[in-house]
Amino acid sequence: MARFLTPAEDRLIARFLDLLVQRLPDGALRGVTLFGSRSRGESDEDSDVDVAVELAPGAATLAARRIVSDAAHDAMADSDGFALGLSPVVVPAGQGGALDAALARDGERLWQRAA
Repeated sequence: MARFLTPAEDRLIARFLDLLVQRLPDGALRGVTLFGSRSRGESDEDSDVDVAVELAPGAATLAARRIVSDAAHDAMADSDGFALGLSPVVVPAGQGGALDAALARDGERLWQRAA
């Protein structure tokens, strides 16, 4: 999947993506981007897997944020990934700011809604 992820991390991300697609309302999920040390190839054994979960405008509700958090927890439980530490951040689409700049600079798109 992503160039700097291990096979175990790839499986964790794949499970997380499956759960997001299954659980979020239709049209809510816009994209998922790997960022941080894993996307830059600078991670070590203590680094978590940072992912930005982009939700449609108005979809970043408390309920949707809980779905994202629960999906990360369940993906880690399903794949024995608690040692890997999946850390999702919900990003409302079109928010802009420092995180968007970091994602554009060194993020790696893992999933994007088909046009």
